[in-house]
Amino acid sequence: MPPKAQFSKQQILDTALKISIESGISTLTVRKLAEKLGCSVAPIYVNFENSEALVQAVMDMIRELSWKYATKSYTDIGFFNIGIGQILFVKDYPLLYMDLLNNDPHCMTMSDEQAKQMIDIMEKDDMLQGLSREQNSDLLLKMSIFTMGLCLTMTKDEQVLPLEKILSLLEETAHQFIVSLKNNYHDSYTPRTEFHF
Repeated sequence: MPPKAQFSKQQILDTALKISIESGISTLTVRKLAEKLGCSVAPIYVNFENSEALVQAVMDMIRELSWKYATKSYTDIGFFNIGIGQILFVKDYPLLYMDLLNNDPHCMTMSDEQAKQMIDIMEKDDMLQGLSREQNSDLLLKMSIFTMGLCLTMTKDEQVLPLEKILSLLEETAHQFIVSLKNNYHDSYTPRTEFHF
């Protein structure tokens, strides 16, 4: 009788991530993973208490991958790199992005530490000189919301907005937000206090 195949926890996770990339995390089951590995379910349950623990570990990998995209250098402007990274993550892994949206209620909000890191990056940008940390935080929030809209558009139909157009919109909108902050737009803006629906 041939010896049973041995798989490390990382090998199991890498294969589980491949399944998620190909068909989404909702299709990931212990049985399907075992079939892909060419083994019984035993090695998987040795490393993971249950299927929920496996899915959680894969979600952690997806979050880490997304963060790597958002903190990579694509241009010499760190602030643009954040948005570009999010866009490219969606382009490369549309199903993983949707998994984050559908399975992680906190995926669209950065942790305090992540937000701090992003603002630290922004404060080094020449184009953001003169903005306070609070203004950078406001800019990060606005651009994150706008970028999420672009990302969702990409998941629907890339033909409507090709990548070049999306990146152009990202840059143009960032410049508009920056100009409005530098010109003290808030000082001349009176928010509506009543909304009637």
